[in-house]
Amino acid sequence: MENIHLIDRYDGPTDIPPYLDSIKRSRWTGTKNKIKEDALKFAVELAKLYAERKKHKGFAFSKDDEDMKIFEMMFPYEETPDQIKAIEDTKRDMEKEIPMDRLVCGDVGFGKTEVAFRAAFKAVSNFKQVVVFVPTTLLALQHYRNFQERFKNFPFRIEMVSRLKTKKEVDRILKDTEKGLVDILIGTHILIRRDVKFKDLGLVIIDEEHKFGVKDKEKLKEYRVNVDILTLSATPIPRTLYMSLSGLKDISIINTPPPDRKSIITEVSTWNDNLIRYYVERELKRGGQVLFIHNIIEDMEDVKKRIEDIMKDIRIAVTHGRMNSQRITKIYMDFLAKKYDLLLSTAIVESGMDMGNVNTIIIDQAHRFGLADLYHLRGRVGRRDVQAYALLLVPETYSRTGMERIKTLLNTIGPGSGYRIAVRDLEIRGAGEIFGREQHGHIRRVGFSFYNRLLKEALGRLNGGNINQNLKIETFKQFRIPENYIEETEERIALYRRIMGAESEKELDEIFDEVEDRFGAPPEDFKNLLKIGKVKLLASQIGLDKVIINKGYFLLLKGEEKIKKEGNMDTLIDYMRQISQSKAGNGR
Repeated sequence: MENIHLIDRYDGPTDIPPYLDSIKRSRWTGTKNKIKEDALKFAVELAKLYAERKKHKGFAFSKDDEDMKIFEMMFPYEETPDQIKAIEDTKRDMEKEIPMDRLVCGDVGFGKTEVAFRAAFKAVSNFKQVVVFVPTTLLALQHYRNFQERFKNFPFRIEMVSRLKTKKEVDRILKDTEKGLVDILIGTHILIRRDVKFKDLGLVIIDEEHKFGVKDKEKLKEYRVNVDILTLSATPIPRTLYMSLSGLKDISIINTPPPDRKSIITEVSTWNDNLIRYYVERELKRGGQVLFIHNIIEDMEDVKKRIEDIMKDIRIAVTHGRMNSQRITKIYMDFLAKKYDLLLSTAIVESGMDMGNVNTIIIDQAHRFGLADLYHLRGRVGRRDVQAYALLLVPETYSRTGMERIKTLLNTIGPGSGYRIAVRDLEIRGAGEIFGREQHGHIRRVGFSFYNRLLKEALGRLNGGNINQNLKIETFKQFRIPENYIEETEERIALYRRIMGAESEKELDEIFDEVEDRFGAPPEDFKNLLKIGKVKLLASQIGLDKVIINKGYFLLLKGEEKIKKEGNMDTLIDYMRQISQSKAGNGR
């Protein structure tokens, strides 16, 4: 059981089963060593940019002043505990000389934008400029209005650049930005693709990074050298999330829902006229409106007619990406003004539309959407204290990957699920999207979970760690989770994996407290298991090959070196802890 953490589930980027190696041949060892080598190279690439950032001296923003306190008091809602922590983490980062690079991950409507507002206020109060990058014109418009409303009592100039502006207006705004006359500039891809200059840029805010194209993301990297970066996302792109989980990027997770927030009731069905009528009529009867997503432009008129055949006299508006921005915005504003009952749209509404009166969404051909896309679409409803509903329409049969996405969405329907969705998305999504094409073959060969572990080991080595995955532990002590203590097999296996994969003694102590709280006083065998977990952790940190625990003494082996000492398991843990602390103190 001390090696259970070495077993991994195969999470491949396709439905094609993995090639199986024979345990009689050395092919697997060769494959593993090659991937380890490449993972280390890739880890070096990942770490290089962030090491460069730490070398550069950024701007240390001043502590909060009276104006900031007034600005915060004008927030019309009560902050949630997670939101307060995210705000404090962001401010603390901004007050350091090292440029900030923080990801704020939280569900739609959980308060990420308020974190951005406070960061922006801190920046402009220090006479620095702020740029906000957003993926869509609608989101740019919404942010512009929200920033204008939130900052209305303060003398800062806020401008927006998008397709809604004429070329003349854009040129004027960009010239004023270069002169330092614009404090906060909000914009879409135009800002990335044009030669935009700032007089004194201090903060970059990126909203929903996963919606930007590859070239745009590369361009955004140019801002990351000596300017503070704040990224907001409900479901961050796997690469960004992985860098956060690996310690290359700071992360704040807002999991606490606002008061009175209800989970969205989600149902999956094939196309059913009666069910669609029921969903729409139920929403209209309570004075609400409906969002109907259909992502194929060519047959949108057919779908519109089909809905009209189901319900006579329903007012339907249609939007899609081939319309010009002015027309989309006009329809959107008319819909918000309740001139229509139902908005039939492609996924262009996925980012940015805040529609408080819309609490039913129907997603046609839901199996065709990515997991994060489905989650974002469903997040368009349920942003108030009203019960919201989502109906996902799928064909009779669809792909295994599509089924996985739907199942995951249904299994994580509670408030605060965005982070879990993003983590699961690391497993389901194509590996090429996650780590780039070069790593795609490796992930397909060994699965995401195992590749993830190899990459984590590589990052650990870069940070001075020396984890030995082949460590052997021999002991006469009985260590296990008795079946009469925890009956569920899956629960026991999950605990074994957590204990043997723990990365700190604090984590092991927390596991002990949690188990004691849930299942009562632990038996001796379980206490021994926790001690074995600490032995494994400390021995790995020291770089030992083998630990033998016998009655009255223990033996430590590293290469040809042997250390024999008298004592029990507690003595061994204390001894190894001293070596580990001494090693850390010497910087070795």
